[in-house]
Amino acid sequence: MTTTENKTANADQSTPILQPLTLAPGRALVLRVCHAGRVSHAREANGFTYPDVGGEVAAPDWRPTAVCGYGLHGWLWGAGSVESAGADWAFQTGANAEWLVLEVDASNVIQLNNGSKCKFPSAVVRYVGKLADCAALIMPHAPVGTGIIGAVASAGPRGTASAGPRGTASAGDGGTASAGDGGTASAGPRGTASAGDGGTASAGPRGTASAGDGGTASAGDGGTASAGD
Repeated sequence: MTTTENKTANADQSTPILQPLTLAPGRALVLRVCHAGRVSHAREANGFTYPDVGGEVAAPDWRPTAVCGYGLHGWLWGAGSVESAGADWAFQTGANAEWLVLEVDASNVIQLNNGSKCKFPSAVVRYVGKLADCAALIMPHAPVGTGIIGAVASAGPRGTASAGPRGTASAGDGGTASAGDGGTASAGPRGTASAGDGGTASAGPRGTASAGDGGTASAGDGGTASAGD
């Protein structure tokens, strides 16, 4: 199934069969979110629209400076902060968001706000669809240990699973699961689960669960659970 067919499958709310993306040396993948029709959510973008899968896009106002604006924006390798990018809206019920995987020239990427997001002059759209699918396509190419937004990670007994912001991590008995802000982490008996602010963490009997401010933490018999304010 081609990437375009994958996008169509998403639109039909069916389960797509994702084909791995190939990536040439010197190229990188960027995650970003748009409104329906691939329209930028940034007010100052004045309705700037990204092309469909396979299309190329360039910023008409590109400036190679480490300040927000004057370029295309997203999260390099899917890692960064949803909040600092003003993308919280994409996780609200009925947001009708479209997630994109963009291929860019790695040498032109400029990190912003300590890596919470990035900007670049041009890109090729490689995929349009659901967040979880975008994260799955980026994961094989991302540096080891990258906390990809919306990623789903799982590990067997005594394994370790970690996911980035808004992601989901689960581990088997005796394992460890951790998720970033707004994510969900669960671990089996004797496991440890932790989630960032606004997230949910649960652990089995004799496990430990912790969640940041506004989060929910639960632990089984003999376990310890802690949550923020």
